[in-house]
Amino acid sequence: EERKETCIPIGRMIDSEIWSVKNSAASATMQLYRDDDEKLMFVDEGEALRRLLKMLTVRDPRVHENTLGAILSLMENAEVPDMLLALDPIPSFVRMITALNMSVRKLTFGILKCLSIYDLQKVLDEVPLIQHYNIEHPPEEFNDYIKSFVEKRKQKGYLSRVGKIAAKFSEKELKEFEALFAELDEDCSGSIDAEEIGLLVQAMGHDKMTDEEIQNLIDEVDKDGSGVIEWDEFLVIMDNIKNGKGTTLGGILGNALKQGFKRSVVGKQFTKASNYWNRKKIELEEFLHAEEKEKREAEERKRTAEKYWEAERIKRERMRAE
Repeated sequence: EERKETCIPIGRMIDSEIWSVKNSAASATMQLYRDDDEKLMFVDEGEALRRLLKMLTVRDPRVHENTLGAILSLMENAEVPDMLLALDPIPSFVRMITALNMSVRKLTFGILKCLSIYDLQKVLDEVPLIQHYNIEHPPEEFNDYIKSFVEKRKQKGYLSRVGKIAAKFSEKELKEFEALFAELDEDCSGSIDAEEIGLLVQAMGHDKMTDEEIQNLIDEVDKDGSGVIEWDEFLVIMDNIKNGKGTTLGGILGNALKQGFKRSVVGKQFTKASNYWNRKKIELEEFLHAEEKEKREAEERKRTAEKYWEAERIKRERMRAE
């Protein structure tokens, strides 16, 4: 109740014309509203998301870092990202991508990565193509946050039970299917790609399957040609298994269900998982090396320019002396 009384005053502080008041309100948001109920309460009572997004339009960069931190803090409640996406926030974040402040850029990519888990297509459509890599590979310090973010979304239940195909199954069956799908859907994207199917194939003992063969397994059941298995397609596979109309992938998934497949149980046998993350790590390292190279080249250009202007200065001094 005490927290509830703070929502409207803090919200009004965010709307203040004085940057220091705005900044203090954003900082207070991170400090005051710590559990999920409090975060949702502030979003509802204080109109926090709308007000914080408005803060990103302020030209004074001193308020941006705490503002983004406050938004990221509120997004820890699994309901908030959908509420944020409804406010069409991506253009506001795109403006932050090119900020001079490195912390602002990192926070922005962390937020965009989390929003992409809820609506990947919307994020990719509105963010410039050149920045997609940074969304796919957010700053390393966000890894634990993103893992927690994904788990919360899974616990919330992110898979739809609406539709004719879902109606074919009992509550118990749907729970089993949701559990397996969520185990395979590593990034909580709502679809299972070749990498994620590869983890299952490896864990179920099909060690010698190539990436091409794994993709062929997906293509057998991929009705819309997206290259991934979406939730409704997954349910079609389960329905085919139930009615004896199996595919190769259906057989693997059926065995996984019978064995109560869990990532945590498979443990060290899950070598494909480590290969996957190693590839991601290598890609990130390559990106960081490219950044370092760019910095070195910029420093070299600066040194060359300084040498040039020093030579010019000496030359002009000699000319004046003559």
